[in-house]
Amino acid sequence: MSIADIMAELEAQDWKAGDKETDFSVADGVYEGVIEGLEYKENEKGTQWFSFTVSLINENKKYFANVYFSGKMAAMNLKKFINIILNLTGEALTSMDFANKVALAQRLNDELIGKDVVIELTTKKEFQNFKFIFQE
Repeated sequence: MSIADIMAELEAQDWKAGDKETDFSVADGVYEGVIEGLEYKENEKGTQWFSFTVSLINENKKYFANVYFSGKMAAMNLKKFINIILNLTGEALTSMDFANKVALAQRLNDELIGKDVVIELTTKKEFQNFKFIFQE
């Protein structure tokens, strides 16, 4: 990731020169939020991921819930992503849906943007994980 890319992310979080250099992470806990969007990303090393932007209502913060598809966790994370989409939209994704991942994210946004969610954040071994909590 280039410095310009990092700065673009900071600007997307409304950070500007003169603001505090605080940690942008959100503490572990359960939060109510609204999905602002889903985006497919890929870095120069080939790591692929989908990123849910969730506005945390009571915290007035954004959380970027990323699902990465690389290494040993790729298959497990793909299952996680497919089940999240199933629970949020009712749609069971297939291999054909992933032929154009950017178009998939754009199409899913029609159903995801504005959807109320409950998200749980937990940290283990210096990595923060997320889980959407769905009513059964």
